[in-house]
Amino acid sequence: MSPQTASTSQNRQAGDKDSRVDLSICVIGHNEAPNLGACARSLERVKGYGINCETVFVDSASNDNSVEIAVALFDKVLELTASPQLNAGAARAAGTLESKGRWILYLDGDMCLRPEFDTELLYVVADKGGKNGLAGQTRNIYPDGSFDLMQLAGNQPGMPCKAFGGAVLMNRDCVIEAGNWAPNLFSNEEVELYSRLLMRGSTVVWTSTHMVDHFTPKFTATNKLLGSLIPWRSHLGKKFFGAGQATRQACRNGNIFSFMRLKPLQFSMIAAVALSAITLAISPQMAIWPMLLAFIWISVRRNTKFAINCICWTSQTIFGWVKLDLKYWPTTNNIHHPNRSRLQKPE
Repeated sequence: MSPQTASTSQNRQAGDKDSRVDLSICVIGHNEAPNLGACARSLERVKGYGINCETVFVDSASNDNSVEIAVALFDKVLELTASPQLNAGAARAAGTLESKGRWILYLDGDMCLRPEFDTELLYVVADKGGKNGLAGQTRNIYPDGSFDLMQLAGNQPGMPCKAFGGAVLMNRDCVIEAGNWAPNLFSNEEVELYSRLLMRGSTVVWTSTHMVDHFTPKFTATNKLLGSLIPWRSHLGKKFFGAGQATRQACRNGNIFSFMRLKPLQFSMIAAVALSAITLAISPQMAIWPMLLAFIWISVRRNTKFAINCICWTSQTIFGWVKLDLKYWPTTNNIHHPNRSRLQKPE
């Protein structure tokens, strides 16, 4: 699908409100066969509340039997064409176009929706004129059985998010009007879209309620540090380059200042690194000071771990800047509608 075709589809679907359901649950995944059963079962509970709801699975060129499993569990299944550029944002963009709901709950295939979140989810979905989305706590569960909560610094219950992850409820019209998910970012697609939503007066509200369980691999602290700093050592794969792609995309689209407001400390470190580079040419013995002062300041404002993350984010921005493919848009191999009757409101 070309960007022009996508734009036409966006406009057509945005205006087709009469046929839309209340809630679309858009799940994305690549080789998620072991997790799809649990994910889909956690969504059936939402349908039982009597709202008009559909489930959509977007498969990112899996080479396991994810599609076969999804066809048996979801109302609609999209198969995207394999590409080196294929990413989570591309899958969400394609899923948004195929979703009919006024609201879209975005999840990953290795997530399970928690029942604690249902009340707040239904409250937002019932607001036909609402524009603000909702995000809650993600609990990461590791193969060894240990778990922790995803750390999203600065979020306050009942207030607009400073950040959120791959689990988020959004108003579909707001997403479309903001330009949809960027399909060409290997990571940081959430914050890039959010910066555009904020410019248009829409936001995502944070709740401390447990929203999803996320089943994810566990890496040692050393692997995480080296992988976040050096691309050829990265456990992140191509996601390493997403920060630079998103920054360049925001510069091109005119939302860079909104984007920077969501990442103020990270961009403070970038500015310090740039100043250190300039100082190096003038006074090499003084070159370390801008970075050192920025590191100390960020450590005081947050903590040392966050300051280290800002250095890593700077590295990812530098390496990722040249990785942005301005022309990429995902293409769809096949769309399955296994059982259209599932889209009907339960009796």
